[in-house]
Amino acid sequence: MRTTRTRRATRSLRRRRATAVTGATTALLLGLLPAATATSNTTTDDTAGMQRMHWVVNVGPGRATQCTIDGAMYVPADASPSHPVPAIIVAHGFGLNYTFSEGMAEYFYQHDYAVLVYSHLGSGDSTCGTNFADPQWDGAAASQLIDYLGGDPVTASSIDSSGNATPAPPRTDIVHDAVDHDGIARRDDPRVGMFGESLGAGVQLSVASFDHRLDALVPSGSWNTIQYSIAPNDADLASDSDTVSKTPGTFKESWASAFGLLSFLNSVGNQQVPSLPCLIKTAVPAMCQDLFDSAVQGYLTPGAQQIADNSAIGTYGSKIITPSLLLYGEQDDLMTLKDGIADYRQLKANGTPVKMIWNGGDHLSGLDGDASFTAPDQRMYEIGQITDWFDHYLKDSSVDTGPSFAYVKQWAIDKNNPDKIAAVNAAYQAGDTIDLPTVKHEWYLSAGGTLVDDPKALAPDIQAFVSGWGDIAAAAVASVVWQGHGPYPDTPNLGGIATQWQTPALTAPVTVVGEPTVDVNLISPSAAGNIAADGVAGMDTGVAKIYDIDAHGNATLVNQQTAPFRVSDVTKPVHIVFSPLTWQFKAGDKIQIVISGFDLKYAGSKDVNTNVIISGSTLQGLTLPTISG
Repeated sequence: MRTTRTRRATRSLRRRRATAVTGATTALLLGLLPAATATSNTTTDDTAGMQRMHWVVNVGPGRATQCTIDGAMYVPADASPSHPVPAIIVAHGFGLNYTFSEGMAEYFYQHDYAVLVYSHLGSGDSTCGTNFADPQWDGAAASQLIDYLGGDPVTASSIDSSGNATPAPPRTDIVHDAVDHDGIARRDDPRVGMFGESLGAGVQLSVASFDHRLDALVPSGSWNTIQYSIAPNDADLASDSDTVSKTPGTFKESWASAFGLLSFLNSVGNQQVPSLPCLIKTAVPAMCQDLFDSAVQGYLTPGAQQIADNSAIGTYGSKIITPSLLLYGEQDDLMTLKDGIADYRQLKANGTPVKMIWNGGDHLSGLDGDASFTAPDQRMYEIGQITDWFDHYLKDSSVDTGPSFAYVKQWAIDKNNPDKIAAVNAAYQAGDTIDLPTVKHEWYLSAGGTLVDDPKALAPDIQAFVSGWGDIAAAAVASVVWQGHGPYPDTPNLGGIATQWQTPALTAPVTVVGEPTVDVNLISPSAAGNIAADGVAGMDTGVAKIYDIDAHGNATLVNQQTAPFRVSDVTKPVHIVFSPLTWQFKAGDKIQIVISGFDLKYAGSKDVNTNVIISGSTLQGLTLPTISG
C-alpha cells in the first residue's frame, strides 16, 4: 500500500482562468476577432530553478504516432538523489500553452515540489494534435511524462535561451514509491500528483484511468461528458442526475466559437496553422470535419459523438482510483456543477478518496478574494485545501484534507469587509455529503405571467412563443463581441420568442442549493411535420432561465446558468433539469422563470416552431430545492 501525505501553507499560485473547453471548431466563422492571446515561450525563463524542456512521446493506437511535447521543469535547489522531492504535473486549458501554467508551477516549486509544466498535444510548440483527453492520445502523452519523472530514459532535451537542445539525463531527484496503487512494484514510479483546469483537468482523469502511479489529482472544471459540455440537453433525461439525454442536445456555439478561435490564434502565433475546416490541431483529421458539421447542424454527428464517448468520465471513470479533489465554479456555464456531481458520484462509487469544492467563480474568472490563481494568498480557502491535498498524499503530512464537500454562499459574503479573503472564507459552508437536505418549494404557472405557490390561486392563461432560429453566424457574432471577457452575454428575452412568469415580491428569503426543475406542456402544431421532414434538426428547441428580479426591477440571471432543451415528442410533458444553483432570493425580490425559443449560446432548431403553453395546472411550474439560511 502506498504511503500518504498532506499539506503546507500556500502562497503564489497563478490561476489562468482563461482556460477553456475541449471544444470545437466553429471558429471558422470568427477570423475577424483581434488576437490578444499568448504565444509559446521560446527561451529559458529567468525564474530560478526553471528549465525549458522537450520530450518525445509515442501516442495513439499502438502508440505508433511520435510527438514532441514542449514544456519546462522547476526543480528545487536542494533536490538530489540523496534528497529527492515529490513532483506535480501542471496542465493548462484548451487552446493555451504551458506558459499559462507558470504561476501555478512557481507556487508549487516554492513549496518544495519539482514541477513539470507542458503544452498539450497540438498546443503551443507541442506537435501532433489533441484528441480531447482521449486516454490513447492525451492520456498516453501525460503518462510518458510520468515515466520521465520516474527516471525512465525517455527522450528528453533541455532547451537553452537560443533554442538549442541538449539531451537531458534520466531524473534521479524525484521521490520513488515501492509499489503503485495496484500493488505492483515499478522502477519508474515517482511520487507525483497532477493539477490542471478545463482540458488540463480532463487529461488528469484520463491518465488516471490507466496509470495507477498517480498519487493525487486536483482537476478544476472538468467535464463529465463532452457531450453535455458542448451539446447539452437538460430535458428527456432518464433521471434528474443524468448529464446525457436520450435526445440529442443543442450545440453550444458560444464556447465552441470562442475557444476554437483561441486555439487558432495561438496556432497562428506559433506559425502552426491548421488547415480548413479545422482551426485547431487535432490528432485525428476526420475529427475536425465531425466537429464542424456538428456546429453547422446544431447537434453532434455520430463521429463527434464517438469523440465525446472516448473522452467521457462515464466511459473510463470506473477505473480511476487516484485520490481526487474536484473543483468547480458555481457560475461556470461550460463545465457546470452537474458535471461535478456526476464525477463525484462516479469516483465515490469506485471507492476512490474524493472531495469536492464549489467556488464562486465561472470558467474564466473567480470572485474577488476567492480561488485566485493569478493573485494567490495562502489564506484563500480553496488554495489552502489544494495545498493540504497534495501535502497529504505527496508528502505524508498529517494535515486534515478538509470536509467532503464545501460551497460558498455568495449571498453571505460581507461586501463591506475590506479583507476580501476573510469575507469569502467566512461564507464557505462545509458538509459531510453533497446530498444536502433540502425542501422542495413549488410555484405553478398561472394567468397574467404569474407564479403562484397556492394551487387554489391558479387561473388558466395562454402564452405563445416561436422557437428555432438556429444560426451559427449569430453565435459567431456574439462571440466576437464577447471575446471571453466576463460571463457570456445573456440573450434578451424579447416578446414573441420568450414567455415568462414571476412570483409576487417574496415576504421572506428563499435560499436555493441544488437542481431546480421546470415542467411545461408544449403545444406545437408544426413540430411533428418538421421532425418528419428534417429529423433531429426539426425538433423543437428552447432554453429555460431563472432570474432574480430585485426591488428596483433589475433582473439577474441566477448563477449565469441556462437549461437548453430539445424535444423529440411535444405531445408529452417536458421536464427540464437545471444544473445545481446556489442562490438566495432576498425578501422583496421576485423569482422569474423564462422559456425562450432562441438563445445566442446555442444552435437551436433549423426549423421554426410556434409553441403554445396553457397555464393553470399544478403539473406545470418551477420547483426549487431550498434550505434555511
